[in-house]
Amino acid sequence: NVISTGRMRRTHFACCSTTRISRSRTTATSCLPKDWPESEKSKYFYRELPVLEIDGKEQLAQSRTILRYLAEQFNLAGKSDWERVKASEFLDFFSEIETKIYPFLCAKLGVTQEDAGKLREQVFVPTMRQAMPIFARVLQQSGSGFVLASGPSYADFQPFLGLSYLSQFEHDFLANEFPESVEYLERMRTLSKIEEYKAPSFEAECAMMKKQ
Repeated sequence: NVISTGRMRRTHFACCSTTRISRSRTTATSCLPKDWPESEKSKYFYRELPVLEIDGKEQLAQSRTILRYLAEQFNLAGKSDWERVKASEFLDFFSEIETKIYPFLCAKLGVTQEDAGKLREQVFVPTMRQAMPIFARVLQQSGSGFVLASGPSYADFQPFLGLSYLSQFEHDFLANEFPESVEYLERMRTLSKIEEYKAPSFEAECAMMKKQ
């Protein structure tokens, strides 16, 4: 999903606006597939997006690879080999959650003609009730209030963005059943620079998804 992974990359930059990689030297390229002309594809080795371009010369493709690279460059990948692999493990776990609830989100956004209410009860709610207690346990065991014991990392960006988005139309559900998720969002928003980053509105997401 170019849109969601693109937001994760932008969150890296929002969180670390002063780093060894400056915004002026690094460009993350993404757009909707149908808006990408054939003439542009030849500029990229894999002929696919997203692409991270550095100094106008070096190119890095594949969403997860770009995320890991930025995390390493911004010192957000974890403080040890074990933390780095646990961050990757957690992101795989959270990605599975998003994959499961994706049909509900598409219906909610009006992208598909599926019954959003039915998918909410049959897919979204059961998935969240199964996954969120695990997320809460991860936060509790870390002792830091974030995914990793050493503090905020790139493993926090995906749940932050995902839950920020869900809270726009499922805030009461999250607050009532998973209050730790709301507390987590507040912790993330207090981080320097992160508070300046705004999750896309529900209306903006609807418009973007319908263009795909």
